[in-house]
Amino acid sequence: SVIETHNYLNYAIMILLAVNLYSENTDALDKIVPYAAVSVITMSLIGLYQKIFLHTQSVNSTMINANIFAGYLILSVPLFFKNIRNPLFAAAAILGLLSLILTRSVAAIGGLACAFFIVRLGLVRGGILSLLCGTILILTGFNITALNDRFLLWKSALTLIYQHPFTGTGPGTFELVYPSVKAAGQSSLYAHSYFLQLCSDLGIAAFLFAAVFIARRVFLNAPSGLKIALIAVLIQNVFDFNLLILSNGILFWLLLGILCSTQVESIRV
Repeated sequence: SVIETHNYLNYAIMILLAVNLYSENTDALDKIVPYAAVSVITMSLIGLYQKIFLHTQSVNSTMINANIFAGYLILSVPLFFKNIRNPLFAAAAILGLLSLILTRSVAAIGGLACAFFIVRLGLVRGGILSLLCGTILILTGFNITALNDRFLLWKSALTLIYQHPFTGTGPGTFELVYPSVKAAGQSSLYAHSYFLQLCSDLGIAAFLFAAVFIARRVFLNAPSGLKIALIAVLIQNVFDFNLLILSNGILFWLLLGILCSTQVESIRV
């Protein structure tokens, strides 16, 4: 769709702006973290209000649903670990982690834990531990009905990829073409997997290009807090779609752009 194409262009422009604006400023990430901390504290307090006074089962703060709020939190909270002795960052980290638990988002909580293992223990040992923990979370934490619904959505997305392997169905068209392949009784605007929807929208070649670009940026000299944040949200989006939501998408691509800028500067040096 025109709207989704516009979003993709915005993300590309955001990376280019971040690279050009911050390439001479190696502490660019440190300058935006305080704003992220204030945002997390504010949204977490709203989430706590929902839990305490409104008895909300899964808090979503100002977001559409709890999973999207959880995605925002795991993109933000790891950025505070570097200066955790700072009262502002400590408060943001504590409130953010508490709110993350209250979202009850298994994919987000598991994604953050797995990202921490991978960054701290290395790709091999951390990956093995992550697979073990992820399997346990999937088997014990996911609602069986919700998991079955996801499998059906993923099957439909794979069918679309098989039907349109090279060009995809077009940016933002999943909700339009999904009815032609959906299982009986199913209805959704999203594939509930960012990667499958990206592949079905843009085709295999574009998906592989994006995947390689992101992977190379994340695993090439990334600061540990930023690396944890990006890996965590990518793991969550294996099971979810919140990177397709503009608020989380903008933050993700902005952080990736700043990461690219620091890597460009390190190459120059």
